[in-house]
Amino acid sequence: MSTTTTTSAPSGGSRPSHAAPSGLAAMVSRWRQYPALQRRTEATPMSAQSRLLTGGLLLLVLVIGGVAPLLGLHDIGTTAMALFLLVGLGAAGCLWCGPMSASSFALYSVTGSLTASTSVGFAMAQSGVWYPKIAVLIGVLAAAVAIVASMRRDLAGMATRELSGWIGRGIASRPLPVVVGLSLLGLAGTVLAARQARGLPQEPGLLGTVGPLWFAAAAVLVLAFGAALWTKVSPALPVLAATGAVILSQAVMYGAPTVMAAARHIGLIQFIRTAGGLGNSSDIYQAWPGMFAGSAAVVDGAGISDPLTLATWWPVLLTAVSVLAVRVLAGRLMGSTRAWVAAAIFGLGDAVNSTYFSPQTLGFVLVMASIALVLAPPPGQGATARRIRLAAVVAMTLAVVISHQISPFMMGFALLALVLFRLVKPWWLPLIPVVPAVAWAAIHYDVLRRYIDLSALGSIFVNVAPPDHPNPVAGIAPVTRLAFYVPAAALVVLGIVALVVVFRRRDRLRFGLLAAMASPVGLAFGTNYGQEGVFRVVLFAVPWLAVVVAGSIPRLSPRTGIALAAALAVLTGVNAYGQTGLDWARVMRTGDAAAVAFYERTAPDGATLLSMGTKNATPTRITARYDRIGYTSRDRLGGYPVQVGAPYSPEDDLATLTDAYVHANSKARYAIVSDAIGAYDDRYGLQRYSDFQRLEVAIAASPLWTPVFHSQSATIYRLAAEPATGRP
Repeated sequence: MSTTTTTSAPSGGSRPSHAAPSGLAAMVSRWRQYPALQRRTEATPMSAQSRLLTGGLLLLVLVIGGVAPLLGLHDIGTTAMALFLLVGLGAAGCLWCGPMSASSFALYSVTGSLTASTSVGFAMAQSGVWYPKIAVLIGVLAAAVAIVASMRRDLAGMATRELSGWIGRGIASRPLPVVVGLSLLGLAGTVLAARQARGLPQEPGLLGTVGPLWFAAAAVLVLAFGAALWTKVSPALPVLAATGAVILSQAVMYGAPTVMAAARHIGLIQFIRTAGGLGNSSDIYQAWPGMFAGSAAVVDGAGISDPLTLATWWPVLLTAVSVLAVRVLAGRLMGSTRAWVAAAIFGLGDAVNSTYFSPQTLGFVLVMASIALVLAPPPGQGATARRIRLAAVVAMTLAVVISHQISPFMMGFALLALVLFRLVKPWWLPLIPVVPAVAWAAIHYDVLRRYIDLSALGSIFVNVAPPDHPNPVAGIAPVTRLAFYVPAAALVVLGIVALVVVFRRRDRLRFGLLAAMASPVGLAFGTNYGQEGVFRVVLFAVPWLAVVVAGSIPRLSPRTGIALAAALAVLTGVNAYGQTGLDWARVMRTGDAAAVAFYERTAPDGATLLSMGTKNATPTRITARYDRIGYTSRDRLGGYPVQVGAPYSPEDDLATLTDAYVHANSKARYAIVSDAIGAYDDRYGLQRYSDFQRLEVAIAASPLWTPVFHSQSATIYRLAAEPATGRP
């Protein structure tokens, strides 16, 4: 892993030595003379041997992806090919570019692959020339050529004795195998425990469902982190394992995405695959189709049978890459160990389920990777290297612009903060994301204007308020409040630490980082982003918070290592609880996805599906026909009953709801009843789960409703006869 030749950090407080005129002109003159940050810690690049090993592994994955299907091992072949498309394409480019640190190589391998797939997929979808297998074949061949060429170059510059010496040094380094072994043991333990508890989400969530093995394995991960600090070995693997253990466990345990919204992103993929491009829909997702088109190209090119699989495992990869992005960003300002501590603070402090199969996740990773390329460039960087870095930033930024509405502006806000404190140059860097984002928004203004609310302009506190829910007549469950308040409290504590650090140091660097941390609030000046603005602000602020806090750590001694390990243990617990406490209500069930897919594929055009509770717990718009059918929920049909428990009559509730449904919808009417709906409504106090179960029994016994599809977790009904009080 990446190490550094020095651990000093730039103070960012240097001032021009000569006198300057007074007044505004003097202030501007002084501002112009402030030097941009220069990297004082230079990461050790990967050795030729490491690059050779990496190239060989990439070629092996590619061979497995091509040969396994011929042997009937389709799942193995698909997995290998998908892995190469998501990592190998960018890795080939990184190998071609020459030596770089291990953390930077890993980060830009994935971000490069995502940029390539997004750009190519977008071009094919936009033009309607949809040939993903041909595009993948060309990309794979080009990557293979680049890998072989880089391996030949490394072999030519390396003597055989160097290889034997490298192997000997690796074996002789005893602390490293211990740290690696503990990290792998802990991660394997969490996965095994999750595998043993595999099934539908349960009321206690992941932590209440997995056995003691999971907690013991998590403790081993903390021990691995402490051992790395104690022995002065890179904590890279312990940090990556600890920050990824929870989301990996969820993927293994549930086999489905952890956020319902992932379903409508799958629907876009299916639409593009089926139509061979974009349609004429006014759907805002089709106006920003980059990630969907790129994912569709990966699905078709790798031979993935169900995009739900990609949506399930996407967060596992992107969580690791997000942590790497913060590590590389922090490494521009501090030594390797502190940079990994910053990455751990970010990875464990971000516990609001923001990393899922979504354009936002792609946007965040590419934004952070882009900023890392322009922040504190290495000293003595030549013009060619600067142009390559800038070209990479532009390529990643354009991939963000065509994928997500707000991420380019978040990048612009952060770069503006850094420019104002003269931490990066040139001054026009914020224009790189903002200009194309504004142009793209202007092109699609007819679609975008439906989401513009002029009353939100300037309403900062309203825009960052948490999402509203209907009146919780049944009482919000304590776990629901705690799942938000516990991670929020941890972030508040870290924020206080950051403020103390900034105002104790009071230098240009810390004030600039503080401004970058506050910059996402710029989003709140113009929109509440569908009442999700607060989560986006937190997501883009936490990396800078983590950098400031990690930079305040005193000299890394054994005592400091123990304190950091204890802090990591606390943050691990906070993260696990925040991420999994609401699994019962949040996690998609594959049975629900199958039920909704059945409805979308078989219902006539214009049909409507009623969620017998909140719409937030149903994975809607999951197929290519998502734009030809409709959805509604009881939120829109008069709300929830005020009676709970014994006074509640499920028959009367069903009759009232059915009558309202008939009055509001005149075409084919369907309804879905699922465990997830009951769980969500219970957790948010909309209706007790026991009352929802009684409603479930009532609709099953009703002569007005006929079941047309049933899975382990959901049932689809069709209205067979209208109620006596209803009207067509």
